[in-house]
Amino acid sequence: MAMAEVVSLMDIDDDDSQQKENHSQKLNKGKNVVTATDTKATPWVEKYRPQSLAEVAAHRDIVDTIDRLTSENRLPHLLLYGPPGTGKTSTILAVARKLYGTQFHNMILELNASDDRGIDVVRQQIQDFASTQSFSFG
Repeated sequence: MAMAEVVSLMDIDDDDSQQKENHSQKLNKGKNVVTATDTKATPWVEKYRPQSLAEVAAHRDIVDTIDRLTSENRLPHLLLYGPPGTGKTSTILAVARKLYGTQFHNMILELNASDDRGIDVVRQQIQDFASTQSFSFG
């Protein structure tokens, strides 16, 4: 994974901006260059989060079992636990992508248990999400 070079507007002179751009393109062959005109900054962990179960760098036997069960349409209830950074969120998001495809964002409700744990969350966010979703079990 290549780190992107950030070019601020202060680093570019108006007179030779074309020369610097050409020089920058030669130095950064195939690399993404993030400029100050980018409006949406993506956190590193989201930018490089695995998109599929094959990309998840976790306990291979566990990930392979989850992959097999989703392929066989026999996925049981899961409880993922462990210290921060071990791939719990990445694993379950990869499962959601596999199950729901491009519509997975509409099919999930992601809550932070550290912040979202009161009864109001259950009464409002979870109930609203569950009551507006249409599930088909086949």
